[in-house]
Amino acid sequence: MGYALQYLLGAGILGVLLTQVFTVWRERQDRRRERNGLLRILFSEIHLNQMLLHNVDTLYQANMPKEHRMKAGRRTLEREHMYRETWEATRVQLAQHLASYKFSVIAGYYANLMMLERDVRQRQEPRESDVIDVDATPELVEELHERGQQVEQIVKEYVPDVTTDEITIGDLMKRADARRKARLEEGWER
Repeated sequence: MGYALQYLLGAGILGVLLTQVFTVWRERQDRRRERNGLLRILFSEIHLNQMLLHNVDTLYQANMPKEHRMKAGRRTLEREHMYRETWEATRVQLAQHLASYKFSVIAGYYANLMMLERDVRQRQEPRESDVIDVDATPELVEELHERGQQVEQIVKEYVPDVTTDEITIGDLMKRADARRKARLEEGWER
């Protein structure tokens, strides 16, 4: 009877240990799946911003007089929307799932994005004529584009198969129109 009891007790302990190991493994898989899902969504948002920044940077580098390049770039930034809704919705979860350095790269990208938006908004406001106006927007756009590439690389480290192939031009236009309508209703555009 003693051996049978020891056997049952040993089997019970082994069962508890295996259950615990499986539970830890499953939780780790769930966290990984959540992190990768959040990064996929964030990658799509960053990709949209990167396309806009690339277009603006191309305008700044175009072969035309500097004044025309600057106006074309600013006009594009004023009319188009830079996305950060996904970041605002997922940053708390991402902070829990990413290493501090990698999270800070992403946070820095969005901080610069907000700085660019503020700069564009301030340039829309009338200014006094004696204020010296140095436009740092081209440098901000270039810096943001480079940081965006770093963020995309971080996402690809975790999710190598991430893609934006499912995003069509029609989707982008619908999103841009919806954002433009919302901004008009809020009084952002004239």
